[in-house]
Amino acid sequence: MSPIRNKEELEEFFHNAGNPRRQWRVGTEYEKVGIDRRSGKAIPYSGPRGVEAILRALIEEYNWEPQEDEGHVIALIREKAQIHLEPGGQIELAGEPCESIHCSQAEFTQHIRPAYP
Repeated sequence: MSPIRNKEELEEFFHNAGNPRRQWRVGTEYEKVGIDRRSGKAIPYSGPRGVEAILRALIEEYNWEPQEDEGHVIALIREKAQIHLEPGGQIELAGEPCESIHCSQAEFTQHIRPAYP
């Protein structure tokens, strides 16, 4: 591919690379950082109040399917949504590709409900 020389070529590149409108989707990601309220520091991965304990509670209470590495939960899958661990220890919901923002909002509401009963 040759370098883009002007604004028109840049616009043409994006127009040609895009999907037709009928294939457009809304994809959202939400990150949660667990904080210990006493210390103000991020919670650890392990331990009774750690990230893995949260993931295991989601498995037990909300039927997420675990993805493990050497016996440790590193991700969860349910239907078309996934929960991943990020490098900083935060938990990220990678939502399904939705046809509308309403689908994305419903998914987010379902995702946060366990955290705020």
